[in-house]
Amino acid sequence: IDVQDIKSDKNQLRNKLIIFISVSIFAAHNLIFLNNFKVNLPFAADWTDVFSPVLIFMTEGNFTFFVNKVSHIIFFPKLLSYPNFFFNSFDVGNLFYLQWIIMSLTIFVLYLLIKQTDKKLFWTLIPISAFVYNPLTTSAYWSLAILGWIFQMLGITATVYFLNKKSISLQTFSGGVSAAIFSTFSILIGVTSWFSGLLMLFQNSSRKKISNKKWIILWIVSTVIVGLIYLKLIEGYSPPLFIEQLLSFSAYSFIANFLASSFRLKFQILLVSVGSISLIISGIYVYYFSKQKYLKQYFSWFVLLFTVLIASVITAIGRVGMDYHLGNDTYYSTVSQLFQIGLIVLSAKIIYEFRKPPKTIKKNLIVYLLIILLITQMIMLVPSYYSGYIRAQMVFDEKQIYLNCFSLSADIDCDKLFLWFNSEYTSTLNYLIQ
Repeated sequence: IDVQDIKSDKNQLRNKLIIFISVSIFAAHNLIFLNNFKVNLPFAADWTDVFSPVLIFMTEGNFTFFVNKVSHIIFFPKLLSYPNFFFNSFDVGNLFYLQWIIMSLTIFVLYLLIKQTDKKLFWTLIPISAFVYNPLTTSAYWSLAILGWIFQMLGITATVYFLNKKSISLQTFSGGVSAAIFSTFSILIGVTSWFSGLLMLFQNSSRKKISNKKWIILWIVSTVIVGLIYLKLIEGYSPPLFIEQLLSFSAYSFIANFLASSFRLKFQILLVSVGSISLIISGIYVYYFSKQKYLKQYFSWFVLLFTVLIASVITAIGRVGMDYHLGNDTYYSTVSQLFQIGLIVLSAKIIYEFRKPPKTIKKNLIVYLLIILLITQMIMLVPSYYSGYIRAQMVFDEKQIYLNCFSLSADIDCDKLFLWFNSEYTSTLNYLIQ
């Protein structure tokens, strides 16, 4: 027995080491990617979303952290950028490393969520890391504007984790509320974390204690308070909404694209197909896990699926009627990949169960199909990784042209190259350079 225990311990240690090394490779690759393509220059939305408001606060004393961009309140990206600007002379290049830190924290929270669910599924962290550390997500495009999207990814997963406890306490409830607030005031789509929390509390209250229902009431009160504050902060702005198109094929195509936005495929119909298949598989999993009475144990992963679906609908309401918004913008993958990640974990559970004896031809066939599904997900990420590098190189070259225009010996006519070059943006950057 002792010999068997020793062998078992060695196998577990070996498996953990393989998982750790694999995840570390994805993490190191993304860090090297960001380091190679980072440029100390606020680019495009970086300026309006974060850089300019923080600069105004630092130079004029006007508190601009709650000033909205359209219907987005980008408070936490501004708040966390401020110390870096203050101590590092407005260096925005350093914030590429903050992106990596938040991605890594998200991986850690997902690890904790798997630990709460089933430790036998730790190996799923390998394909999960392939999604989270996907270069396409950031493409080293924005240093600042992307922070809100990455923050909400962490906020949603943390909300689900805190409220996935068997017994909710004041500490875990506060953690869930804090994570939801962090997500909400980073980017608009972060409001979906309140749906996540409510679903988790509904599931928790159905377990045993009637007293757990008090947390639902407190959560709803917190949601209403934060919602009223949010609406007050964006008061006076009426963003275009396309609710009338929500039942159209265009809206469905947008949602399907959204769910598949982690991938880059040659034809648009392929992305719509991937999103549609993802929806179908999620429906099958709901039926299977309910029938096998696994739903409660894996409820947190179904909440992630539902949260992403709600996020896709909310985004469609605000974007489906706009030109060139098909639902596959790269930054959408910060939330949409949680859908694919949820499918990975749920697929892994079915594989584990179907490999138990007695084995049948039907069970083996399903196991093979699910393994093919997981492998297909990884294969479809390959073009995404390639596209991430292509986009990053193009943006890097464009940023070098911008930087050249701020040198004393620019070898191009910047006034003709950039129609907006004689603007506040240019004068401010010249001031900072001096």
